[in-house]
Amino acid sequence: MKATKPRIIALVVGILVIGTASLYLAKFLTDSSTKRSLRSVLSAGIELFEKGQYEDARAKLDECYKKAPKGDVKNRALLFIARCYSAENERDKAAEFWGKVAENPSLPDEHAEAFYCLGTLQSAGGAPEEKQAAEKYYKKAADVAPGSRFADLAKIEIANLMLDRDNLPGAKQILEKLRDEKKDYPQLRKATFKLNMKLLFSPAITEVPASEYYVVQQGDTLDGIGKKFGTTAALLEESNGVNPLRLQIGKRLKVVT
Repeated sequence: MKATKPRIIALVVGILVIGTASLYLAKFLTDSSTKRSLRSVLSAGIELFEKGQYEDARAKLDECYKKAPKGDVKNRALLFIARCYSAENERDKAAEFWGKVAENPSLPDEHAEAFYCLGTLQSAGGAPEEKQAAEKYYKKAADVAPGSRFADLAKIEIANLMLDRDNLPGAKQILEKLRDEKKDYPQLRKATFKLNMKLLFSPAITEVPASEYYVVQQGDTLDGIGKKFGTTAALLEESNGVNPLRLQIGKRLKVVT
C-alpha cells in the first residue's frame, strides 16, 4: 500500500505534465498556423496595394493589423494601411495612421517617410498655419534620416515653402546643396525651375541666370535696352517693375544677359 501511493502521485504528475505540454504544443501549432495565415493575407494586401487596388488592399491589411500580435506582420500592415490612405487622398485617416507609424519604435526606417507624408498632408490644406505645421514635419523628416530619399524630398518641400515666401536665398542654398550631392529627383528639377523663374523675374542680380545692372541713359527705351543685351522689353518690365512709358534717366535696371 505504501509503495502504491507514490506510484499514483507520479502517475498523476506525469498526466499533468503531458497534458500541459500538449496544451502548449497545440497553442504553438495554432499560433504558427495563424501567423502563416496572416503573413499570406499581408502579402496579398501588399500585392493589391502595388496594383493600385487600395480599398481591397486595406481590407486585408486591416485584418492583419487587428489580428496579428505585436511584431513584423502588424507593423508592415500599419505601414501599408497608411500608404493606402495617402494614395486615396483620405487626409484624416492618412494622418491618423502616419502618426502611428511615426510613433512606432519598431519602424525607425519609416519615420522619415511618416513625417514627410504628414507634412504633405498639412501642405494640402493651404492655410498659413497648416503650412507652418507642414514645415515642422518636413524638418523632422530631414533630421531623422539625413541623406535618405524622404529626407531629401522633405528638404525640397522646405525650399518650396521658402519660395512661396520669396525667401530666394534660403531656397537656393537648399536646392544647390542637393544638386551638388548629385541628387536627381523630379521634385528637385521642378523646384529648381521654380527658383530660376523667380530669380529671373526678381530685381536681384544672379549668376544663374546671368544678369547685371544697367543705368538708363538719355533716349533709352526698353526695346532698345533689350536688343542691346539680347533680352526682351517684357522681361525688363517684369523684372524691374517699370512702366515703359515713364522710363527715368539714371534708373538702375536689372538685365538678364
